[in-house]
Amino acid sequence: MFSSTKPNILASNQSFQRMADAASEFKKFFDLYIRVLLLNCGLIRGQASPCNFVILGRSRTGSNFLRGLLNSHRNILALGEIFRGRNDVCWDIPCYPKTASMISLIESDPVAFLQRYVFGKWPDKISAVGFKMFYFYAQDEDRLLVWDYLEGQKDLKIIHLTRTNMLRTLLSVRRANLNQKWVNTSGTTEPMQPVRLDYDECIGFFRKTREWELEYDRRFKDHPKVDLTYEELSSDRANNLKRLQEFLDVEIHHLLPSTYKQTTIPLLDAICNYSELKERFENSEWIDFFEE
Repeated sequence: MFSSTKPNILASNQSFQRMADAASEFKKFFDLYIRVLLLNCGLIRGQASPCNFVILGRSRTGSNFLRGLLNSHRNILALGEIFRGRNDVCWDIPCYPKTASMISLIESDPVAFLQRYVFGKWPDKISAVGFKMFYFYAQDEDRLLVWDYLEGQKDLKIIHLTRTNMLRTLLSVRRANLNQKWVNTSGTTEPMQPVRLDYDECIGFFRKTREWELEYDRRFKDHPKVDLTYEELSSDRANNLKRLQEFLDVEIHHLLPSTYKQTTIPLLDAICNYSELKERFENSEWIDFFEE
């Protein structure tokens, strides 16, 4: 009798803990929102130069997972993909203000937007502020200057997040596009149908991703930078989070996730034509992606 109910009790406890963590995160951001309003009104003093950072990379490499972990630190604010779209500010933060003047400024002068709303003054409690920036964002002609500005800020700290197994990255991109589900906040995995991947699509994806990685490593070679892989973060979370907190010059805390893996299915079962693809990549530089 007890063995049959124990899993349900465990699941209930885990669900309760996730709700408690979500409530704590909501409180942090709501409190921050109020303090930012008071700061902008001149009613409290702010810190002019907190540590600034960028989470640099591409989609489906664990950036949401990492950002959630960093945001569980009381002194870190990791904003979202603020340059993801046009005529918008993608803070990806609950309760965070998004005004017409903000949207107007990010469209007319994105560098001034960064200087004022990201790298400007913050309440004293916030010691490190950053945001996510994918390689392919801000590529419109009127936004390319954002990259020049970031490259020119030599004290800007870079967390370059990559995923060693690009086949896993491509599979995650395909699934997210099919399901229109980009994050898992519940902690439960859902059954997913296997997908078919085209050989030429794989080659193009691998080459482009590697090209981006090398290009942006070069662009930010003179910046303080931490290179981190999804695999390192997954296999040794505690030590890598300690390394990141030291890098951001904040007190070492135990950090909690707000998102979870969407699936743990082996590649052999997740890709319909896995064996065929593996055979075609047998003598290529990408064959390691097929070894699990």
